Amino acid sequence: MRLNVNGFLSPGFRLGRGLRQRDPISPLLFNLVLEHFIRSILSDGRIHGSDGPSPSLRALSAPVQGPSTLPPLKVLAYVDDLCVFFVIRTIYEPFRSLYDCTILRRTQK
Repeated sequence: MRLNVNGFLSPGFRLGRGLRQRDPISPLLFNLVLEHFIRSILSDGRIHGSDGPSPSLRALSAPVQGPSTLPPLKVLAYVDDLCVFFVIRTIYEPFRSLYDCTILRRTQK
């Protein structure tokens, strides 16, 4: 594998089994790989996401100042964790695109 950064290709390197826990490059690689996936979810009008917390939790967030209507929650990403909120049939295309252009698919032997 090689990385292309601003038109400059890195020397080739072999992919192994992943990164060790707390590896400092982990967040950067996460951003490089999943940025397009996250943006496609956020911009897809067919993916509605979650309308917010359950009624029992809304009382806890009432004192928060801000707009009275928040946009639906579609995706949360932090370091190397990802949560996506969706109805199954609406997320097929973004997941398929991620699958097609990454090594998430299982290697056939």
